[in-house]
Order: sequence, then structure tokens, then C-alpha cells
Amino acid sequence: PSAVAPQIEEPQEAEVKVSNREASILIVEDNRDNQLLINKMLGKGPYELDSAWNGKEALKKTASRDYDLILMDLQMPVLDGLSACRILKRRYSNRPSYAGRNCPPVVALTASSLEEDKQEALAAGMAKFVSKPVTPAQLRKIVEETINGHQ
Repeated sequence: PSAVAPQIEEPQEAEVKVSNREASILIVEDNRDNQLLINKMLGKGPYELDSAWNGKEALKKTASRDYDLILMDLQMPVLDGLSACRILKRRYSNRPSYAGRNCPPVVALTASSLEEDKQEALAAGMAKFVSKPVTPAQLRKIVEETINGHQ
């Protein structure tokens, strides 16, 4: 069964633009159904969406492209979301090649609702912790608030 709310409702259009362009979002999710649902929830918005299947793939994508936001699952094969976030934060703070580039905010989008997992995600550098299931309207609001609060 899918961990994301299966109903798709028509949310209001959000105005999320960054420097007169669509906001770019990397969706890091190993469950194909969840990845498709998240894409569908955000697909009608002013977003440029990209996907990765695990933390290792996300790190590879962020090395060659800037994103305005990363939505990341916590439990994934190859490299989990917490480890990927820690590496991403170190990469932006320690490498001269990333000088002048801001690390995109990372939002944990996970099936867990445990306070311990939330605290661990925030300690790893994640901007927010969101438990699935989430509605399209809730997800759009989280995306808008996180991107607008990070500019």
C-alpha cells in the first residue's frame, strides 16, 4: 500500500518562483508509487520536477545541478535520506567549488511519525519533517513555505 494519500484533489495555484523562473524540486523517493503521486501532486504547479531513487543518486544529481528544494524520504536503499542530507550539507559548507552556492533546503517526507525520527532529521540539517500521508494542498503549502522562506 502507498504511504502517500491516494486521493488527488485540485489545490489552488501556488506562486512559487525563484528569480523569474520555475522553482526546481528534486524528489528523492525509492517507492515508485509514492514518487508518481508526489509528481502528480506537484505537476500542475509552477515547478520543474526531477527525481532520484535513493540518496546516492540525489547526491550525484545535486553535484551537477542546483535545486531550490529537495523532498527526501528517510528510509531508502543504497544511501538513506539522513546520510544523504548530512553529506549534502558538508559538501556545501566545505568545498571551494560550492562557494557562493546555497545548499537547497531538504524536507523529510517520510512514513515515520516518530518524534525521535523528527529530531534526528532536523539534527541532520533537514529544514522540515513531514509525515506521510500528505494531501496535495498540504504538500504544496510545505513546498511554497520552504522555498519562500529560504530565498
